[in-house]
Amino acid sequence: MVDLLPNNDIDKITDGLAKLKKGSGNEHETLVRSMNSLTGSINSLLGIFKEAAEDMKMDEHDSVLLGDRIDPIMEKLDKLLEQNEKIAKGIVALADMIDEMKGGKIVPAPPTTRQMPMQQSSYPQPRTLPKMPELPQDEKNKLFNINFK
Repeated sequence: MVDLLPNNDIDKITDGLAKLKKGSGNEHETLVRSMNSLTGSINSLLGIFKEAAEDMKMDEHDSVLLGDRIDPIMEKLDKLLEQNEKIAKGIVALADMIDEMKGGKIVPAPPTTRQMPMQQSSYPQPRTLPKMPELPQDEKNKLFNINFK
């Protein structure tokens, strides 16, 4: 029989295998436990990421719902602001007219968008209004519910 490997080398290999079998039992178990622990940790981490993704989807959904509720309110607030601005301009115009009336002057109203042609015979001439009596301050306060201090 022809030896491919010398007996000495075969003996070294068998001794090495025997040592691996003896020592590999503990090392093998340690390696398996470490792998199982690592698998559990990775699974736990994946669960955390899944929960975070679901929370983000819920938050996005909630923000869309909140936006749908807020949009009509914002439109109404914009309309209120426009109306308040018109009311404020009207109050200022009335106050100016009252001040001018107190001075005995009549100021023509500002032109509207549609003006009719003036005919001298159909419109009476403007006249000066009599001066309005001045109200005492306490009467003004009662009338306008304003408390000046």
